[in-house]
Amino acid sequence: MEIPSPSAPPRPEPRISEWFTESFNLFGREWKTWTLQGVLYLVLSMLPALPGLVMYYTAFLRFLANLSANSGASNGPPPIPADLFAGIGVLMGGGCVSSVLGVYLLAGMTRTAIKQFRGEPICVGDLFTAGDVLLPDLGAYIFGTVVLGLAFGICFIPGLWLVGLWLFVHPLIVEKRLSISEAFRQSAAVTRPHIAMYILWAVLILVVAYAGSIVLVGAVATVPIGVLMWMVSYRDVFGLPGALPPALAQSAAVPGGYSPRGYLPPTRRCPHCERPVEATARACPACGTIM
Repeated sequence: MEIPSPSAPPRPEPRISEWFTESFNLFGREWKTWTLQGVLYLVLSMLPALPGLVMYYTAFLRFLANLSANSGASNGPPPIPADLFAGIGVLMGGGCVSSVLGVYLLAGMTRTAIKQFRGEPICVGDLFTAGDVLLPDLGAYIFGTVVLGLAFGICFIPGLWLVGLWLFVHPLIVEKRLSISEAFRQSAAVTRPHIAMYILWAVLILVVAYAGSIVLVGAVATVPIGVLMWMVSYRDVFGLPGALPPALAQSAAVPGGYSPRGYLPPTRRCPHCERPVEATARACPACGTIM
């Protein structure tokens, strides 16, 4: 099996079926950590908008009740209560805070996936490790949301095209710490030659990630799986320094043998960084040490 090096060239050809299968396998390997991260992601990103929702719907239902009670009155409908507008304002403010938290926590999930690809132990606390890239990631999110909203408003096709074109903007900012403009440029340069397949892959990620929203509790699993799908494709397209081959990244077993996920090749420890490396490898993919 080929061992990827830190300087491996990009491989932009989509491999949708392989990416899909590997993502679910990676989630299954660390399902407890990923599920807890999913719970925190949903709770923390939704909590700021909750007071506004309560205020708005309380005022709105009261207004409807008054409207029904005064339906036959000659003095016209009752005035719109002031707290209805207050609820809208609180809801908008809470929604902005929720968006910021969502971007921050999504970046933390992204870094969790990167650690898992490198064979490092992951924990729930990894969800809160992306404060250093929050500002550029948030800037890219705001720009992308505005432009995509305009594109979808004009015509559905341009919006889909941009979704596929900008698929890797977020991980490029989080993993490579690129500027906003450079992340958009590099993502577009790689995805453009295979744009139809990347649109399909982006749509599949969104479908999986939001499928759990049908039953809210399901999102605690589907959101992390969506992140893993996103990052598995990023790893293969752009390369990820220190990433282990898929068979090793999905297993902590050192001796070779069979497992529910298939054959696990014999491994040994790198003398420098002590990460598992295939027994036949000539160099450690994590630190480059000659074996």
